[in-house]
Amino acid sequence: MKKVLVCAIAFMFCAFTLSAQTVKEETVTFDKVQAPAFTMEIPDMSIDLITGALQKQFETKNNLKASKTKGYVAYLGQKYLPYGDFNFDIFTKVEEVGKKGAKTPKITILVSRGNNNFISSANDIDIATNVKRDLEAFKVYLKEYEVNQRLIMKNNELQQLNKNKESLNKELTKLQKQVEDTQKKIADNEKQIQATQAEIDKANYELQLFH
Repeated sequence: MKKVLVCAIAFMFCAFTLSAQTVKEETVTFDKVQAPAFTMEIPDMSIDLITGALQKQFETKNNLKASKTKGYVAYLGQKYLPYGDFNFDIFTKVEEVGKKGAKTPKITILVSRGNNNFISSANDIDIATNVKRDLEAFKVYLKEYEVNQRLIMKNNELQQLNKNKESLNKELTKLQKQVEDTQKKIADNEKQIQATQAEIDKANYELQLFH
């Protein structure tokens, strides 16, 4: 069983790696000018999932502080060691591209060492290679993040189900107590009826003695 589970997980990772596209360099519009960027399309993943994983990678795992500018999440003047031991301005965006009904999430990352002097393979091959390598590694991390999110969702679902069960058990105990109280009242009422009937029978008997 363990071997089957391991194989299934390995297949999931391999399938995801194959479905994710390779990292590309292309020119994008940034602040009304053309700038070099690193992009990667990731089919079969939601924007929310990719955005959450990307945010966690930069902000939680690497302690960067985020701001928003020009439609991008920006990490300004901060070191990000996977790219190099420098202060970078990093701009990230996750959006859907393609035709309606067949849209694909796409990551766009622009990297600068200041003053919007954006990096590409043409002007800094070392940093550009690091950016590409980090994006490739992100594909693996994204799958791990997805599995963890599913586990969190299932744990939350289980906790809610346990709360619901506890609430139902409390309601059941309350209803059982009400049934017991009702049964006791019924028994007491039947005794009173019997006692009253005995008095009626006695009164009728005594009344007949006067005839």
